[in-house]
Amino acid sequence: MREAYGADIDGWLDQCWRNLERPASVWISSVAGEKVDAEVSHWVRRNWMVESEFVVSRRAQAGVVNGYREPKQLGVDRWMALLAGRAISHQPCLIVDCGTATTIDAMDAEGRHLGGLIIPGLDMMKESLLGGTAISKFDEADSIDFVATDTASAILSGGINATKSLINEMRDRLSKKLDQPVLSLLTGGAAGQLLDGVLLPKRHEPNLVLNGVAIAAGLRDSA
Repeated sequence: MREAYGADIDGWLDQCWRNLERPASVWISSVAGEKVDAEVSHWVRRNWMVESEFVVSRRAQAGVVNGYREPKQLGVDRWMALLAGRAISHQPCLIVDCGTATTIDAMDAEGRHLGGLIIPGLDMMKESLLGGTAISKFDEADSIDFVATDTASAILSGGINATKSLINEMRDRLSKKLDQPVLSLLTGGAAGQLLDGVLLPKRHEPNLVLNGVAIAAGLRDSA
């Protein structure tokens, strides 16, 4: 289930989870901050009488070695996606998570995380333009092309093509560095908008982060 939450975490969880069967365990990957984490844990404890378990970024796990000097600085969602990517393929990978921010992480065939990049997501790119320029509000674009003839399409096309170009450049540079083909794995809400322009080989994996949580929790095989 993919939902956006607001200030009323309790009410949002009631709406999303109230009718679910009580789970045997609850594992959470969160980058929302301590306040949200505490509210979610409280809701789970009150309604299901289960203590929540939070996955964290580690130095090494499930065949993946963290490339950050300080492993916990790597966002846990990125770490979970790397674990799931390793379970999908043992060839070099780019893990691309297309959410509020777009993160691109490189991993070699031995499961070593080589590092990554973070850029604004497509919606954040649009909002930064609207907030930092005199561009007027506009209706959402219905379609895009490489070049556009209206402002909405120009902004959306610019964000999509800039992001796709970066993904493809990173893939090419990693492939040359390792002298091997590189698989691009795309996840996140905006992955569908980017997928067509990403070079082969590629796969759309909508549940990559959740699959990584299952691996970290021991509920799913890591290979």
